[in-house]
Amino acid sequence: LVLVGIVALDDQVADVLAAANERGVYVTVSAGRTGIVGGAVPAGGTLLSLAEMNGVLGVRRLPDGRFAVRVEPAVTVARLEEMLAGGDMGLDPATLPPEESDALAALKADERGYFYPPDPTEMSAHLGATVATNASGARSYYYGATRRHVHSIRVVLPCGEVIAAERGIYTAGDGRFEIKLAGGG
Repeated sequence: LVLVGIVALDDQVADVLAAANERGVYVTVSAGRTGIVGGAVPAGGTLLSLAEMNGVLGVRRLPDGRFAVRVEPAVTVARLEEMLAGGDMGLDPATLPPEESDALAALKADERGYFYPPDPTEMSAHLGATVATNASGARSYYYGATRRHVHSIRVVLPCGEVIAAERGIYTAGDGRFEIKLAGGG
């Protein structure tokens, strides 16, 4: 199985969100616009498009032997499935840290084949949207919905601060959890 880590162009997104927050305006996040409920239709305010944030940034091997692929939020399910099926993530091993270069070589050499387990039905859906909605599909009965397959995530808060959360680091108690921000908040 492959776990997905979502990465974004933090500084640009943070600037947009912080400016909108200061002005007190709504922000509608948009990218693939594959949803059928109109979630990408803004109710005024700022429209933040993530459509060009579609890069595969890296791959690593987790301690349990699974692979984790780092992607930007607009990578489509179809593109990820295609890359996994062919073992070619479109990455240049020479530009990766040694541990990621080794993980990429191991992924390419592994003959078992890999896929995105949640199979959220819409192959043109962006991975960021599947994470945001905890999307599921036919294979989810066996493998579980998207949330189960996300190892880490970077989130830009409305104030412009960026948090990085890895599975198991933050846990809820009494229905809440706290994350310490870089600025001390």
